[in-house]
Parts: sequence; structure tokens; C-alpha cells
Amino acid sequence: MRKASLLIALLVTCAAAPEVGGQTTSKPAAGPMLVDKKLILQRKKILGEEKWKPRLYQACLQVSPRGTKLLYIRSQKGTVKLRSGKGFENRTIRRLVLRDLAGGQDTVLPIPAFVPERAVTYMLGCRLFDPAEKKIVLGVGVDDDKDGVAWPGEPGRMRGAIYDIEKDKLEMLDLEDQAILPSFDRTGRKIYLLKWDVKEWTGTLHVADAAKLEFEPLKFLGLPRGFCPTANVAMMVVKPKEKGFALYKLVLYDQNADKQLVELPTEGMNAELMGSRQKWTPDGRYYCYKNLKKTQFPNGRTGFTSVMRVWDRKAERQVAALAGAYPVGPGPGPTSMVVAVMHAGNVKETILYDAASGRSRRIDLKHRPVAAAAGRVFYVKWTDNGDALFSAKIALPAEKK
Repeated sequence: MRKASLLIALLVTCAAAPEVGGQTTSKPAAGPMLVDKKLILQRKKILGEEKWKPRLYQACLQVSPRGTKLLYIRSQKGTVKLRSGKGFENRTIRRLVLRDLAGGQDTVLPIPAFVPERAVTYMLGCRLFDPAEKKIVLGVGVDDDKDGVAWPGEPGRMRGAIYDIEKDKLEMLDLEDQAILPSFDRTGRKIYLLKWDVKEWTGTLHVADAAKLEFEPLKFLGLPRGFCPTANVAMMVVKPKEKGFALYKLVLYDQNADKQLVELPTEGMNAELMGSRQKWTPDGRYYCYKNLKKTQFPNGRTGFTSVMRVWDRKAERQVAALAGAYPVGPGPGPTSMVVAVMHAGNVKETILYDAASGRSRRIDLKHRPVAAAAGRVFYVKWTDNGDALFSAKIALPAEKK
């Protein structure tokens, strides 16, 4: 499919780019250390079922706000019915699993397994946990033929749902479409839910009181991509006038007035805006997001290279861009962000970036980071049993007096 090809093309694009904006960034200095390292899950040791494999990528998991729970995708090879209903085929089947990081217990969510992954990875870019970490808002694949497997997104459908973690109970909502992309707001008292018709490229954004679940359509149309932790505003990916990922824009949305406040700078194909690589700093002032920058190469050709843009909400302007970087998650300081820096398609280094000062400090990490929350970084490390997910506390060096 053309849209999928564009997305794949963007995901593999990563090269050095010149820095732009109000700040300059120097070579990261030695700084934070990682302590209290913990093994979260091992690829071949999950509930005694070696056939299941965790999808240990940033787009395929979400850590809860307090860092006590992990929602992730597991996959295995299996046989499913053809969409025509005639015959079977071998496909990768996926499930959503919730892990308690304190005790290590896994709970397979009581929803159908799914085959297409893209709509679910877009959903994992939403704020799925409420602040108290008692509930998860979801888009669940509709299992039309009752075989336990759904096809969320095109050509199948999804339906909104609320999962109660303590009760292990799923409450289905009335909203249904080809894609359902829901989010809790920063307070957890409201739920924003995007109904999206993939085929017709149209949709509606709804909002409801989380206690009453009576959804009402909004005039504004956009996909929530980060609710500010300190104000009633959110970043939204705005629908293009024509079909195509390249035309999406990123705007700041006023929740109280139901309107756009300002458009953020973007260049080139914006498929990355649909995923998980955009984050607020803990103080809610700075927003970091992966994008492209138009660049003139030494051979005279013009193209796009990858950058992480840093936007100041109070100043309403971009203040920096880090070449080949993307945000992993909020750091331990109020204006800090854990950032991965890429080179030739691989993570070259991980830094702790301070958006207020523009200072970067190298984190003592030689493995691929996939998330950061509650002062910890989550990273993937190769072991004798294959890929494994670890977490570690980010310990800041004592400030010089």
C-alpha cells in the first residue's frame, strides 16, 4: 500500500543534520549513571511459552506514568482465516499484554488477538493509562467471525473500551470505526477518542467525562499526541486536506476552547507524528518531536534528514533541533528529556537533554532505549536468550559547588 510504503521509507530515514533554532548543542559531556538495573522480561521466558515473542520496540509498548506497569505487544506465528472466509493462511498473530513491574506478573488483556499492527501501534502512542494507573482506555479489534482474531484498521474495525486493571474487566463503549485511537487527558477525568475511517480518510474527535462515558463530538479534528502535564492543552496531529501521511501537521490544541492555538514547525513527510516519538518535558513547557529537515548535501542534491525539534510552549517558538535524534521519554528533571541519537540506522548514544539550557549529558548506556518514565530508562539488551528488556534509574551526578 502507498501509505504503508511512505511510513516504511520514513522509519528508515536517519542521517546527520545541521542544528537550527535559538539554541546550539555541544558534544554531550559525561554525566548521568544508570543504577538499580532490573530485568523486566526475557524474550524466551514468558509464561513458559517460548513461541511468544515480545515486540521490544518503542512503537510496540507503553510504560505507565508512574513507571509501575508495562503494556506491550507479543507476537507468534499462527494460522488465521482468510478475510474472504475461504481457506486459511499463515500470519503473525499479536496480543496486548500488561506486566506488573513490581511483581513481574503478566496479564493477557481479555480482547481478541490481532493481525495488522499499525493501528495498534498508533494507539500505543496515545495516553492509555489514567494517572492513577487503575484503568486503560483502548481501541479493541472487532472479531466478526468469532475465531478470536481481529483485523483492526483497514479492512477491519475497532471499538472503544475501558479496561479495569484491578478487576481484570473490560467495558465496551458504543463508538466504533475502522480505527479507534483514545487517550486520557492529564487529569484522567476526561477521555478523548478519535474515530477514523481509514478508507474514506475522514474521522471525528469525541470527548467524554471518564466517569460517565457519554461521548460528544468536537468541532476540532485531530489525533492527540501528548497532553501537557501542567496545562489544559494538547498536541494534535491534524488531518490533511488530501490523503497522504506527508501532509499531516502538528498543532497545539486548547481543550477548554476546542480550538487550535498555534501550528508547530514541520518539514517533509510527517508519518512519524502518528507514532510515539514526541514527548513533553515534565514541567509541560517544552515539547520534543521527531521530524525532518530540508537539507542540501555536499553533492548538491537536496533532501531531508532526521531531527528532533524542541518547541517552547511559553515562547511559542522552536528553540532547538538535534541532528539524528528522537525523544525516548521524560527525564528526572523538570525540563529534561531522555534522547536517543542515531547514526547509520542504529542508536549511537543516549543523552539526557535539558530543554531550558540546551545542555546535553551522555548517559552511560550502550543499548537501545525504548521508554523513559518516573526517573527510569527502559532499554533493550541482547542476552544469551535473545533480546531482553531492562530498566535502570537515572542517577544524576552531584552538582559542583
